[in-house]
Amino acid sequence: MIKLLAATAFITLLAADAWAQKTEPAVGEGVGTYACSEYLRATKADPSKDMLYYSWAQGWMTGWNLALMDQHKPTADLWTPDGSDQRAFLLAYCKAHPTALFMEAVYKLRASLPTIAK
Repeated sequence: MIKLLAATAFITLLAADAWAQKTEPAVGEGVGTYACSEYLRATKADPSKDMLYYSWAQGWMTGWNLALMDQHKPTADLWTPDGSDQRAFLLAYCKAHPTALFMEAVYKLRASLPTIAK
């Protein structure tokens, strides 16, 4: 019985610690915070996951554009090059930098896009 109580207390402490970690502030979340190696593994195992990563990238870049628009600054043209070329850029970047965060690949992609003058 004592072993069962000790095990229950230990599990409760682990759960409380996990909850405490979840409630701390985070700068970012989502697949952008994964390493490029995880992106490469996930999309190799299931090619449809590429759209999940690409959608995250487009959402992140759209948010960045909206912040720039609010400041009356130039934005990135998210349609040039087209989506397949953008996905190819992300793939190539991650293959060359597997330890980088996927977010870094998206940052480099955005930096390569033409700007739209405000």
